[in-house]
Amino acid sequence: MQIKKIGILLLPFFLYFVPAEWLAKQHSVCLFYNLFGWECYGCGMARAVLSVIQLEFIRAYSYNKLVVVVFPALVYVWIVLWRQIMKR
Repeated sequence: MQIKKIGILLLPFFLYFVPAEWLAKQHSVCLFYNLFGWECYGCGMARAVLSVIQLEFIRAYSYNKLVVVVFPALVYVWIVLWRQIMKR
């Protein structure tokens, strides 16, 4: 259980060191994009979230504009999960 607590707490700090440029060069795993060649509403979200964590807000917004909704939701979920783990 201690490893889970530490992992959840440190996840944003580990993501800070993942280069968004490296992620941008990877092949897309989006089924919609791979089948039809069009970007879906979720395309670029992983790069956008990483960019926000790295405090590059303009770059994050350019990857996916919905990051202004998704990132605060992720932070909320992280806090709720952390509180639940700490109460145990």
